[in-house]
Amino acid sequence: MPMVWWPSDEAVSAVIDGDGPWPALSPVSNGSLVPFDVDKYDGLAVVAGYGRNRKGREVLGIDEFQRNEAGRWEHTGGGGSGWLPSQRWELQEARDLLHLRLEGSTGESPFIARRPSCFAVFFCGPAVTTVEVNRQHGTRVADVSAGPGWLTVLWTPDDAARVTAFTADGRQSFLWTSPNETRS
Repeated sequence: MPMVWWPSDEAVSAVIDGDGPWPALSPVSNGSLVPFDVDKYDGLAVVAGYGRNRKGREVLGIDEFQRNEAGRWEHTGGGGSGWLPSQRWELQEARDLLHLRLEGSTGESPFIARRPSCFAVFFCGPAVTTVEVNRQHGTRVADVSAGPGWLTVLWTPDDAARVTAFTADGRQSFLWTSPNETRS
């Protein structure tokens, strides 16, 4: 039985191709998923959100996609983890940092041709207001001044991501560079 939080391909496309803003400052349920963030890059996408699993527990879910030849989003992988919705504002230490919570890669499959890619999911401390994700094909500037504070970052083996966090006064508070290879 599939996990409850991820709906049909049409709902996925609506989230990925939706207006955002990403990350969501005030996340709203689409019926079975509350999307927190979408990172799209070079025909690939990663979506982080929460919903209930088969046992009724709230979980943080991450799903990876690639655009197929017909232009539709095709699911390539995913996973989940436990979480608490009030975590960000109750964080006592390292309030101006990003906290790595999940990471993974597409890996290889005998069933589907998929481009190699990796992702990381960060939990933004409450003092972080802006995050820049720099890659060869451009820079993503994410406003994380409000909302639950989840940020997804996508990269490919030949294009590492550089993630820089800033506080409200413009001070750089965090710097992370992704590995430039996929993990198995």
